[in-house]
Amino acid sequence: MFSFKLTCCVLLLALAALIGSGCASADKRFGQGWELEQQGQYESAVQRYVQALEKEPNLEEARTRLREVGNLAIAERFEEAEYLAAQDDPVRSVSHFRRADGVVAKARSVGVRLALPENYNQQRRDIFDQAFDAVIASGIMAREQGRWENGVADFQQARRDFEPSRVQRNQALSEEFAPGFFDCRQGSGTGVEPCEPVSPRRRVHGRLPC
Repeated sequence: MFSFKLTCCVLLLALAALIGSGCASADKRFGQGWELEQQGQYESAVQRYVQALEKEPNLEEARTRLREVGNLAIAERFEEAEYLAAQDDPVRSVSHFRRADGVVAKARSVGVRLALPENYNQQRRDIFDQAFDAVIASGIMAREQGRWENGVADFQQARRDFEPSRVQRNQALSEEFAPGFFDCRQGSGTGVEPCEPVSPRRRVHGRLPC
């Protein structure tokens, strides 16, 4: 009987220590988040507040700060995305939208919903489309200059990175496997005479003059 009581006491003490450790860890993450927030490092602060809530879901102060700083982080990324798009750099603009998406997803993982700027989704889609078109154009230029591997990389990036529609995906595939282009790529680097850089107007019977 004494042994049973002793075992129960040990287990209770271990459980209390574990709970106390979790609370201390959550408080530490919260403190780190607060420091990062004061330094203007909003995305890093979001990560710490999320970690605090993962360890202690009832830490309401962390939930409040996450909501506040998360909205600041999104606004910062959105502003940078708009600036880069205005500078005719939609590909880099897309990377900032993705970072904003990451902030939203992290907050949602602990039950916090963040506010998106007005027209965020529409502007996001428009810039993804611009980036898709820019990378396709880059791939076509690389193809015409005989830089086959660069062209392929661009067409594959267009399919992979910009959430293309079915029509856009088919467009990227048709450019990657354009008549003649595939044959020239296959010969590149194999000892076969490489194809000449050529524009689509110089196609001969649907093939590039390799």
